[in-house]
Amino acid sequence: MISNPDDDEVTEWRKIVDFAKRHRMVPDGKRIEKTRMWDGDLRIALLDGGHFNAKPPLDPAQRVDVPDYVDQLHPLLSHLKNSAATLDVSPEQAPRALRIMHTVLTEAERRGYDTGWAEDTSEGVEIRDGNFRLHITMTEERKQRDLLPTPEELANKKIYTWQRIQPETKWVHSGKLKIQLSTSGARWDRPAWWADRKRWRVEDKLSELVAEINRRVQAERDRIVEEERARLQRQRDREAAMANARARFQQDRRIDALNRQLKNWQKAASIRAYCTDVEGARSVEHDTEQADAQARWMEWCRAYADHIDPAKTGTRAPDEIEPTPSDLKPYMRRFSPYGT
Repeated sequence: MISNPDDDEVTEWRKIVDFAKRHRMVPDGKRIEKTRMWDGDLRIALLDGGHFNAKPPLDPAQRVDVPDYVDQLHPLLSHLKNSAATLDVSPEQAPRALRIMHTVLTEAERRGYDTGWAEDTSEGVEIRDGNFRLHITMTEERKQRDLLPTPEELANKKIYTWQRIQPETKWVHSGKLKIQLSTSGARWDRPAWWADRKRWRVEDKLSELVAEINRRVQAERDRIVEEERARLQRQRDREAAMANARARFQQDRRIDALNRQLKNWQKAASIRAYCTDVEGARSVEHDTEQADAQARWMEWCRAYADHIDPAKTGTRAPDEIEPTPSDLKPYMRRFSPYGT
């Protein structure tokens, strides 16, 4: 435990820990953890087990090695007129950049992928798996340096003999290569990249690059399979919903028909009961003409009751009809009856 170290001390201790990790000074099965405590102390501990976020060791069979010399470059590279400009590297780094890109392309094809230049060459080469596209670009990192004007630049300027020549700050090639993998689409809006550093060079990271290509391709394949599975499931659910909607539609038509028949049956019974009460009242026996009129009315009422009474006329279920999409819409809930 380092008590309340200042920022410079923390930086120094982190360098020491990184040095120990880099030079494999940590015993097998152990890990070093450094933690800044709430009170400002720095805790450095040697603990059992690897770090939870540590990458598993790379299988030697999966390593991708860059050859020191290539007899015949990949066809996408062999016909480049200005490889340094195309790859955005300095002429000094162009041979090395070509060997790296050659290795990536041949390894991708060995694994069954198609390759080609992107439609916009500034997006680099493409690794293709069906309609899925991954872009790989090679660049050389730049750094700022104060440089004196070249003789050609001085020739284009009016400089007096007594005038002091001032250096200019320019962005120049650093000699450090960087390879980047990017994929179009919202799911892959974050590119992955590897660059020359003190502990490694781009050549040392090609196995990770190829592994990342495989990971993204497999993720895309899994996504396509899952989308197709979900599409088929939605289709099955919709077909089931359509079948259920059709059944409920026909059922509701039967219920409506039954309710109408019951209504007419009850109405006919009420008409007959009404006629019986009227006929039993004998309120118009003294008036023959009115009695005849009443008798004719009662006859019509009883005939109408027989006409609307399903028990007299016979009854049956309504014929099934082909429902329209608007007929089915009330039964479909989250699905549309008009199509997928």
